[in-house]
Amino acid sequence: GPPCAVGELLQWWPRNPRPNRRECLVQILMTGAMQVTHIPTWLWSVFLCVLSNCLTALGLVTQKMVHLQNEKSGKKWANYFRQPWWIAGMSCFLVGQAANIPAMAFAPQTMLSCLGGLALVFNSAYAHLLLGETVQWKEILVMCTMVVGAVLVVSVTPVSTEKKVYANQIFHSILKPSFLITAGGVVVTLICLRIMSKFRPNPMKIIFLGLTCAATGSYSMTFFKCGAEVVSSTSRWWLNAELYALAAVALGIVVIQITSMNQGLRHGDVVIVVPTFFALGVLFSLIQAQLAFGELNDLRGIHNIVMFVTGVLLVLGSTVALLMLHRDEEDVETPVDAEQVPLLHRNHNSEPTLKRDHFSVTSLSPLGLPGGSLDNIHELSLISVTGPMGVA
Repeated sequence: GPPCAVGELLQWWPRNPRPNRRECLVQILMTGAMQVTHIPTWLWSVFLCVLSNCLTALGLVTQKMVHLQNEKSGKKWANYFRQPWWIAGMSCFLVGQAANIPAMAFAPQTMLSCLGGLALVFNSAYAHLLLGETVQWKEILVMCTMVVGAVLVVSVTPVSTEKKVYANQIFHSILKPSFLITAGGVVVTLICLRIMSKFRPNPMKIIFLGLTCAATGSYSMTFFKCGAEVVSSTSRWWLNAELYALAAVALGIVVIQITSMNQGLRHGDVVIVVPTFFALGVLFSLIQAQLAFGELNDLRGIHNIVMFVTGVLLVLGSTVALLMLHRDEEDVETPVDAEQVPLLHRNHNSEPTLKRDHFSVTSLSPLGLPGGSLDNIHELSLISVTGPMGVA
């Protein structure tokens, strides 16, 4: 007869002899496996993206924990690169970054771009569990708001069922006139801001760095998504010379992204720089997703549009609010004399910034860039470079 439902099997379980229980267990496992195969591919991508944020934050907090332990034990200048926990943390970070790539192959960029803020949620949770930092009820409320915003965006973002089987179909997404014209406009705008920042460093330099980081983050995400789609959708993808050219351009953009982020942290207040860079990065990613892939063309109905806009605003607003709460904690704990020292005149030593709201770890750049090549910056921020711009 037809297979019985899982609930009926569980009710029937105690009243039957052992052989029948074994058969029912097999049926339960088979039914569960059939249900798993019916989960949409894009939902698996969302899970991978959330897992990526989780592992990225865990890797960074684990590395912070190693530096804290070294400082407390008097091993301030210890060679942490050889310590098992530091290696585990860096490995966790790299695995998290790698998980982003297959996620982008099967889910809309619009959907994934709003999940980067979840790194803040995981960062606060791990800081409480591993570093013993206190999490206030206000932070919990803001983190729940961020999760609600991400759920709203994921629930209403249209998912295309179109299957691209040729590499040129995928590469065509970033060769559209609208995409190229917009990219040219962005480049010209950044060049003009760079020139203006020479004459008026304040506030033009921070504006230039913020737009540069946001634009390069969104373009690198779009290029990585194209590459991921080529690998997942085409046969003999390794024979496409365009794929290697795209990867080289994406990695070059990543270098600019990391450079602009760290220069922004060097020359500006972190409580302004980080949320501004993240908010602009999300908005740029949404625009790029629409220009390259037309992901919002099927977003119809006033109800869905309102939910989508509300979700994006909740993600951006909760990110700013969470960083402001972290800043308030720092103001309470930091002596007044230390705060009165200008940022550019503070002592930037070779130790990591251990507070949650600084989001930087010394000498841990995934690209291994020397400090002298980044305007004498000695602290390099680790951010998500293969997927949605994370703040970890």
